[in-house]
Amino acid sequence: MTGSVCSVSGQQTEADSLRAVVSEITTEDTNRVNSLLALAWILRMESPSEAMDYSNEALELSSRLNFLRGKATSQSTIGVIHYRSGNLPEALSAHLQALKLRDQIGDQNGVAKSCINIGNIYTDMGNMAEAMANYQRAMGILESTGDEERLAMVCLNIGGLYLAQGQNEPARTFCIRTAEIAESLGDPLLEAQALNNSGVCYQNLGKSDSAMWAYNQSYKLAESESEKVMMVDAGINIGNMYRQMGDITNAIKWHNDMVSIAQDDGYTDALADLFHQLSDDYAARGDYRSAYESYVRFKTYSDSIYNENNSEIIAEMQAKYESEQKDMELARLENKLEKEESQRQRGSVWIIVGVVGFLLVTGLIIAIVIVSGNRKRDRMIIEAQQNQISRMYSNPGMKHSDQYNKQ
Repeated sequence: MTGSVCSVSGQQTEADSLRAVVSEITTEDTNRVNSLLALAWILRMESPSEAMDYSNEALELSSRLNFLRGKATSQSTIGVIHYRSGNLPEALSAHLQALKLRDQIGDQNGVAKSCINIGNIYTDMGNMAEAMANYQRAMGILESTGDEERLAMVCLNIGGLYLAQGQNEPARTFCIRTAEIAESLGDPLLEAQALNNSGVCYQNLGKSDSAMWAYNQSYKLAESESEKVMMVDAGINIGNMYRQMGDITNAIKWHNDMVSIAQDDGYTDALADLFHQLSDDYAARGDYRSAYESYVRFKTYSDSIYNENNSEIIAEMQAKYESEQKDMELARLENKLEKEESQRQRGSVWIIVGVVGFLLVTGLIIAIVIVSGNRKRDRMIIEAQQNQISRMYSNPGMKHSDQYNKQ
């Protein structure tokens, strides 16, 4: 536990240091891209959302700089984050884009990495043919470049694919090859995993002694590293082999011992399997009461796992539903605002029209009043002139022209 805490603390310190570096780099260049990607990689497990933000920033900057290697690494990192989040389609899309860019710039090491990632995704999607094609392409590159560590992982994956398809002999060949490379590299955990898989191959081929040897070697290597999950996986298989060989006492002992380890480590998936195996053990010995009790515990754990998985699915669906509801509410509010803005604009138009109309009407009234006043004044002038003419003609001493001009 202490080691785990120190590891997280160390990663956090490194992340803080890189955050400081990124904040200090104000120039938009390849150095900033590489720093963003280094920070994203450290944060991919602890803070995937933040890691995605840095990866997208690196991708956008790489695109503007035409920095193809940076674009490829950005897409690859984005693919890893999506994969860890269970978003396989988006992960596949990102890794395929990374592969295309790496092919374009001739980055063979990067091509191998992309092919491995793509193979893993196709494996999870159940597309074994595409997974195999990508693993084999990666293997060819890694053999030529001498990258033994990644070659061992690819061989293990190819062996797993063959094993899943019931092709035990080619599966065994690749598992043994993985174990040999892992031993030369000094990687006991990878060797333990390869030996456990090869044990399954031997068991399926009816080679019990070889299977038991492989399982025991796997268990010892895992135990030397205190890797309890691998210990339990190998221990379950050892117990199964004892039952298959008719040694029920050792089968029950091994399975019960693995129950204790799995409970201490919180390995729930293994506990379900272990109680299922114990039920078969006790039934093989004729102890049907213990077989029934073990089966009940198996159902309890398997139902718990099923409910936990369902809860995760429900939680994911709920999150998606809430997100969609928020989007719908946002769209509704935006639509409402648009309508209100449209109504406000229409209202403003009508106000302007009203004001203009009022001014026009007012102007018309004033014009009518003015015209009416002018007509009245004209009538008065005409009447006055007529009166004066009448007076002029009634007075012979006045001249018409003078009277007219004066007027």
